[in-house]
Amino acid sequence: MRGRREEGAGCRSRRPRHSTCAALLAALLAWAGPAGAQADQGYDPADVVRTLTSDQAQGPTESAVTFGAETDVASGYAWNGILVTGKPVVQPSAWVSFSGFTFAGWFNIPTSDSPPETDLDITFNHTWGTLTIAPEIETYFERTQTDSDDRNTTEASVDISQRLGELSLFTSHTFDVGAHRGAYVGTAGVGREVRLAARSMVAAAVWFGWASSKFNEVNIGVREPAVNFIGAQLALTYALSPRAYLRPHLDCSDVLHQRFRALLDRPTIVTWGLATGLEF
Repeated sequence: MRGRREEGAGCRSRRPRHSTCAALLAALLAWAGPAGAQADQGYDPADVVRTLTSDQAQGPTESAVTFGAETDVASGYAWNGILVTGKPVVQPSAWVSFSGFTFAGWFNIPTSDSPPETDLDITFNHTWGTLTIAPEIETYFERTQTDSDDRNTTEASVDISQRLGELSLFTSHTFDVGAHRGAYVGTAGVGREVRLAARSMVAAAVWFGWASSKFNEVNIGVREPAVNFIGAQLALTYALSPRAYLRPHLDCSDVLHQRFRALLDRPTIVTWGLATGLEF
């Protein structure tokens, strides 16, 4: 896990931010209930683009090579309920997929004094009917190490999603196998995607996350296992062409543990951004 203790400064967030996140969570939980609109499994932007453009271009076969790139400009960067930077960031990424494997690179370029970050990962995605399992290995690199606990590391994880009618249930389990062995974080939630028109789709998800004592010691400064946070995302994907898309998004998270809230500068985080991408 990436150490982030230098971000904590011991003051609580302002009430308006907390109210904004709570309102978004309540609205998304209500919207995720039963309804008659079309829903699709998964939250990968590339999957959304394929769905939106299925009537305009022939979809790739399982053995075909696909690749793409995306740039996300966001108001800030949060990770597992922990604020990395509250300043604007640019986050380009690129990926290539073949026979179920995806190789990807993701970069965080801050506009503040926070160090840039590079993430490289390989994922194998396999689907049995409505069940999808995706094990992953991911390595993090930072050019500047500002804390003895903030070291480059590698994580092993598995993402599991199950489609139940119009909803998708998902869970993710991540284990640090590098600098912070024993650190673990898990999430579980529910999501829904609804096609609004031929070229647009809205996606929403709500989840909660928990972590081991090692994870919380490294990233917050308290050696205690806990249910750490709740989170939500609302995104609208619009297909500009069979290969290009725009995706404005709103994200929020709220730390639940009162002791952790007192240690974090912003336990309630709301960010927004605009992603643009291409896939071939």
